[in-house]
Amino acid sequence: MGARGVGEGMFKFLQYWSTGNGDDTMVTVWNPADEVQDFAFTLYYTGGHYTLRTATPSVSSAKLPSLQLRVKTLSEATDILLQQKAMQDHPAALNTTEAPDNIGFSSIRERELRIVSIPPGTLKEDLNTLASAFGAAVWKLDQHDCRGNRTFRLSWIAK
Repeated sequence: MGARGVGEGMFKFLQYWSTGNGDDTMVTVWNPADEVQDFAFTLYYTGGHYTLRTATPSVSSAKLPSLQLRVKTLSEATDILLQQKAMQDHPAALNTTEAPDNIGFSSIRERELRIVSIPPGTLKEDLNTLASAFGAAVWKLDQHDCRGNRTFRLSWIAK
């Protein structure tokens, strides 16, 4: 059976799903909004269906104070944002922890000191401000819930 949406949504795709032989299926749900979204995922199969209802809170909705950053790298600026008290408290309230860092790359051209003024706002808004301040940069926030173990990881692609 192919995957199809039966209601409002942005993307529906499920490569393979079966109800027997010990097969497991993992589904990722992404909440791009700044607020909690109610979510229902229903699998229909011959003889019945299974529905999982959940709310997907977003770490990016954390409210942060205004900041004046004096930084050389995007990584340094991001670390300062993530160390703010609100960014420690908000994920904790969601029972979410930051996932361990992956090995990544940093631009060797990031040597000049930048002063970045960030007004009060959400983490999402602050990350967009950093993306603009550092030129062609794009951020991605992944949130995962695996059997109650909730994690998030923030990553950048920068030119």
